[in-house]
Amino acid sequence: MRRANVAYRRKAVSVTRRNGDVMAYVASYIIPFVSFSLTNVQQALALGVFFVVLFVIYVHSNMIYVNPMLNLGGYHLYEVEIEGNDGPRMYIARGRLVRGDEIRFVALDNDICLQA
Repeated sequence: MRRANVAYRRKAVSVTRRNGDVMAYVASYIIPFVSFSLTNVQQALALGVFFVVLFVIYVHSNMIYVNPMLNLGGYHLYEVEIEGNDGPRMYIARGRLVRGDEIRFVALDNDICLQA
């Protein structure tokens, strides 16, 4: 049985735009390709190890939500503290978000919300 996502409406107490994280994410993939020549097996293996380590770091630090494809689609990433909650959450929204706005969202996980 599939669980229905419920849309909540709360006030944003604090808002920090995190779109800069997207550029860091993209740059971390582009720089190795520019500076690496894959002429032998050791270099290709080193690049593979780099990608595995980068993947593990991004997943364990919740940076997996920083997705350049969402940014290209017009979505922005914010760190938002919501009224009545115990800590900040990541919030994906299409429009501009400022402190004091009432936001409507669907909780995708404990730490990530999507604008509803």
